[in-house]
Amino acid sequence: MKEIKPTGEYSHIHSRLPRVFLAGSIEMDKAEQWQQRILHDLLNILGIAYNPRRDQRNSSREQSLHNHNFVQQVHREEDHIILSDLILFYFDPHTKSPITIGEFNLVRGMKKNAVVLCPEGFWRKGNIDIACERSKDHIRQVHSYDDLIQYTESYCLSLLQQRYTQDTIEILEPNEIFVFGSNEEGKHYGGSAKKAHEDFGAERGIGSGPTGQCYAIPTMQHPQTERKEVIQSTEQTLSQSLRDFFVYTRSHPEKKFLLTKIGCGVSGWGIDYIKSLFWQCYDPAQDRNIIYPIEFEIYDI
Repeated sequence: MKEIKPTGEYSHIHSRLPRVFLAGSIEMDKAEQWQQRILHDLLNILGIAYNPRRDQRNSSREQSLHNHNFVQQVHREEDHIILSDLILFYFDPHTKSPITIGEFNLVRGMKKNAVVLCPEGFWRKGNIDIACERSKDHIRQVHSYDDLIQYTESYCLSLLQQRYTQDTIEILEPNEIFVFGSNEEGKHYGGSAKKAHEDFGAERGIGSGPTGQCYAIPTMQHPQTERKEVIQSTEQTLSQSLRDFFVYTRSHPEKKFLLTKIGCGVSGWGIDYIKSLFWQCYDPAQDRNIIYPIEFEIYDI
């Protein structure tokens, strides 16, 4: 996971990567630095982890509305909670953790998804247990560190599968559209184009636009044959085809478009170029019905 520090920038704001907020005991000289252990054990999971623990903490500073830095810190932490998909709570038995208890109740009221580890010995464990039981529709209580990690991993992997186009698509729901890279002649002989034709109704002879349960975006003029080498579509054709695609998706908000890695196979455009064209058109506010490959993500993962 990519760690976002308390003073981190919001450059990830439009990313669809799973976001986890590390809520829990921070009391200096009392609480263990469990956040680093969590980050280490979730290192191979694609996602964003908001870590509110500062490298240097001034416990003597005034905690009031008159302290700009303090107010900014509290707002930032609550903003990160709002942005997160999953709030991870750890109540260290060696601490009182009043702020963590407050954040826990905030999350309960917001009905945010959370996972809670409250070991034996925490001074208000009974209250936390009862609260988890009453909010079990959106809060999962676990009883070991390993279970905490396992649940968080499983939750994040599930979100990745929902939010990004998978490499293999075998079945489409009635409202889903398979978006593939085609050739201008619409021959659909190989790769995703062949699958689009054989499984999802793409018509041969139509190299651009919707047919069946598909949408074709031409990335090359004709497919490779024994007599012909691949000739890419012009940059102008490719750019216009992408713009046409976005016009179509915005006029069909009831549909979900599963965009494959168009242009990144035999047509040879490459991920970076296609990704740049995609983000010239994509608007996070209105294009939520487009599911794109994780390789097209704008945030540095």
